[in-house]
Amino acid sequence: MPYKTSAMIFGWILLTSIAYATDGVHTDFDVLCSIFNEAREFPPDNIQQRSDYISDQVDARITSKEVIETFHAMFNMAPDERFELLTMAAEHYTGKTWNCPGANKLLK
Repeated sequence: MPYKTSAMIFGWILLTSIAYATDGVHTDFDVLCSIFNEAREFPPDNIQQRSDYISDQVDARITSKEVIETFHAMFNMAPDERFELLTMAAEHYTGKTWNCPGANKLLK
């Protein structure tokens, strides 16, 4: 009987941690979108300041490994492919349609 209880507790912990990790990814993709939307407020001619802001905010506000890896992987892609990669990753990890006007404007 103790084995059954331990297995049930382990299963519950595993399911809870998976649900929490998934929620973290959902939240972090939303935070990433917010960061891009905030960065749109920078003057268009100050690309370096905007880029620094985005990088600093990702480092400070994003905790999900999947979102951080996606963010860094984007910059290994051709500029015209970055938004598509971000959208595909967000939709893959969250399981829902993802649209971010700020990222769309700044990455295309």
